[in-house]
Amino acid sequence: MNTATRAFAAAILILCAAGCNKANNAGTSDPEIRVMAVNPAANFVILNIGATQGAVIGSEMILKRGDSQIARVRISQIEPSTSIADIIPGSLAPDVRLQPGDRAIFPGT
Repeated sequence: MNTATRAFAAAILILCAAGCNKANNAGTSDPEIRVMAVNPAANFVILNIGATQGAVIGSEMILKRGDSQIARVRISQIEPSTSIADIIPGSLAPDVRLQPGDRAIFPGT
């Protein structure tokens, strides 16, 4: 990621730490890991999992919509309650656009 993209991502992480995570699951008991924001131009997503929940840099996750796998990502930056995950090249399903609310799971779960 270039400097401008990292600055954008940092701003998103700060905003999300201030309330996106709560808004994303507001009024639900949904403990699932979800995509909170997508930057398709820079090939990354913001996830609602961070250091507090045990996120580890380098961890790979599968993004799903319904029962279908739509992409794979690798966590590249971690904040207390959010993280940035880079979309693994070649893993995005054809004709799919990632969107907030897509579910993230660890392989094997």
